[in-house]
Amino acid sequence: MIEGEKTEENVHEDIEWHGHFHSEGLRACFARLKNIQVELRVRTDVTISFPALTRARSTQGKSCCRASPPPSSRSQPIPTHSRVEVSTVAASIAMELANRKDMGKEDSFTPLALAATPDVREVKPVQCVPTSTVGTGYTSYRKPSRFRRFALDTDIHGMKHLIKRGPIRRTAWVLMLLLSLGLMSFECMESLIYYFEFHHVTKVELQYTNNMTFPAVTICNMNKYRRSALGMRDLATVGPYIGIVDRQQFTLQQEHLYPKSWVDKVKNENLKALSKMSTGHQDFAVFVKRVGHQVDDMIVNCEWRGSPCTAKNFSHTFTHLGNCYTFNAMTLAGKVLSSSKPGEGNGLKVTVNIENDEYMATNDVAGDAMDAGIKVMVHPQHEPPFVKELGFAVSPGFHTFVAIRKEVITTLPAPYGNCQQKGNQEHYSEYSLSACRIECETQHVIQECGCRLVEMPGTRWPVCTPERYQCAYEKLVKVMDGEQCAWQCRIPCHATSYEWTLSSSKLRPKSHLSHAQRRGLNMTEDLILDNILVLNVYYESLNYELIQQMPAIETEGLLGDLGGQMGLFLGASFLSLVEIFEYLMDELYGKVLRRCCRCKAASGATNSSHCADVVNLNINGSATQLPQTSRA
Repeated sequence: MIEGEKTEENVHEDIEWHGHFHSEGLRACFARLKNIQVELRVRTDVTISFPALTRARSTQGKSCCRASPPPSSRSQPIPTHSRVEVSTVAASIAMELANRKDMGKEDSFTPLALAATPDVREVKPVQCVPTSTVGTGYTSYRKPSRFRRFALDTDIHGMKHLIKRGPIRRTAWVLMLLLSLGLMSFECMESLIYYFEFHHVTKVELQYTNNMTFPAVTICNMNKYRRSALGMRDLATVGPYIGIVDRQQFTLQQEHLYPKSWVDKVKNENLKALSKMSTGHQDFAVFVKRVGHQVDDMIVNCEWRGSPCTAKNFSHTFTHLGNCYTFNAMTLAGKVLSSSKPGEGNGLKVTVNIENDEYMATNDVAGDAMDAGIKVMVHPQHEPPFVKELGFAVSPGFHTFVAIRKEVITTLPAPYGNCQQKGNQEHYSEYSLSACRIECETQHVIQECGCRLVEMPGTRWPVCTPERYQCAYEKLVKVMDGEQCAWQCRIPCHATSYEWTLSSSKLRPKSHLSHAQRRGLNMTEDLILDNILVLNVYYESLNYELIQQMPAIETEGLLGDLGGQMGLFLGASFLSLVEIFEYLMDELYGKVLRRCCRCKAASGATNSSHCADVVNLNINGSATQLPQTSRA
């Protein structure tokens, strides 16, 4: 037998209480069995014997439910009719309480054994928690607080140590919990800040394919107008407005750039008189197309994958450089050429005559005639050519090799980036940077001059006449040099581009003389070096780079990060947040309920108050009221 414990007989003798308890509200008699408590407050004359519910304190050596009767009743005999023996009932209660503790329900019980006796009319559940009363030698029992119940029931690590440990350990655990909570809050805040800064990462992937669509190749001569195509009437009516002829004197400007025979021919003509004789306005679009370089003159030879091609494979388009010609443009049927092998023998090979002796200096866009050659742009079929700004130059007298690589770029829209998903283009079905800039320039010129240049799209507004050409040209230069279209035209969210690598070798004129003669070209070796160039465009390899921007952290990743931080520092989860919310709602409800009950008590509504539950015991016909704290 453990020291401090008593046998059932001794306990039976020790716990027999004789006396008269006053109805002014004496302290309750507490019984404890295996940490299960019952709180009873007795207000009538009764003598009770609980031999099976009471045990001695092992540490104090005293009974946990021991009270001395009032002095006035110590000498009085115990009335036999007022004594109740409840050994059998107590044994039943002890067995029931032990079973409920095994089921995890020791904090609340209903003593059915007492309820089954004739002397017990009503018993309600009571919750009691042992708390040490320092210096008294007794253990008081009260209903646990909501925070205590929350700390015992929650899955958050360390909470239960705040109420079950000594003061030193409790303080240490409080500090550890605060430290963990602070670290978790810091890490979660860092994750939230990083998420709402909308960072992105770039994924580069190499995609292989057996067949790739060949891009469109646009070729433009750096000279806009041919000298031989200009008649005297053209010089008199259009020449003054494009900078070939002086507007006051009607004489050639920069005569040193032209052959002397042609200069003398112009001087012999009265251009001023011709300008007065002209009636009406010349269609400037027709003029540019007629005077510009022709595809039949420029394209000397053409091959596609080793098979001959002709000028019919090139489609005409206007750009800032005048007449341009596009190979493999999108047809009305939507058919385009494709390449199934890499290398220079499986692409486009074209021999071009730049017609160097036809160059003329103008005040038009890039019309100073300071460079000789062609400009080439490799672009997707849906994208309009923007050759002057985005093309690369090829010089005569060289065989230039252009190895291209396809790139498919996908960028993120706001808030991750600043790309444009769809535009409001009027003349182009798909958004691209070139299409946006062309339409932006067109809108500014139309707003300023009421007409458009030849290379600008649309038919609603007319092409500028030679008299209005100067206005349109000056406005175009301002827009191109300014920032009006730079902020308006953003990069597309999905774009296809072609990166190119140039290499060249010098031509051998003798090897091209026979070919030129077959074409009817009267050329010498020097003229070949000044006029002829060979261009090869081909795929470097049958693969393309897929470049994708992706969010650095998505919503799922953020939730996983926050959950990981909660689990690492506190062992908590989403359901732990629900537990905290439930606890806070219980506290709020309890405060509101207590305030409501106090108001009712103050108004005299004591009998109908919901703040107390009453347990009625009747032992030998005596009524006993047991107040119980209301459970929130």
